[in-house]
Amino acid sequence: MNNGIEQIAPRYPVRRMKWQALRWNLHHLTNFCILLFVIGILMFGWAGLWLGIPVLFSAVAATRRERLREGVLLKTLGATRRQIMRIMLAEYVLLGTLGALTGVLLSTLSGWALMHWIFRMDFSPSVLPVAIVALAMISLAVAIGLLTGRDVFAETPMAALRES
Repeated sequence: MNNGIEQIAPRYPVRRMKWQALRWNLHHLTNFCILLFVIGILMFGWAGLWLGIPVLFSAVAATRRERLREGVLLKTLGATRRQIMRIMLAEYVLLGTLGALTGVLLSTLSGWALMHWIFRMDFSPSVLPVAIVALAMISLAVAIGLLTGRDVFAETPMAALRES
């Protein structure tokens, strides 16, 4: 089978492209692009997680004075250290649970949309990694909350009421 180029310029040899090699190169190029896309998603995910920690610290620190005042008020009303700790623990568990559920819901919906609309594939999320991340976020919220709230136990009611 003669090519149109061979008829026009018969002096120049025209290499016939091997379709197997082209298919192999396109396959590897596609895999490489998907790998870069996945690495980009992972980097954004980790950046979001690591940038969320300072946001959580600042959100807890912004209400620190209010928590201190509430704790001192509870102490003056006769609450024990254990009761105040349980109140703070319940509050931060609830805060962490709401944050984790919001993150899990948004990330799962984003993953489904990406798989359904972009890749046109079925979406099957892994439950165990999602649960581990959610529990880690709840634990982190509780740890940060209790860490910043430990001043409640050191503050005397008179000193806290004097400041406000």
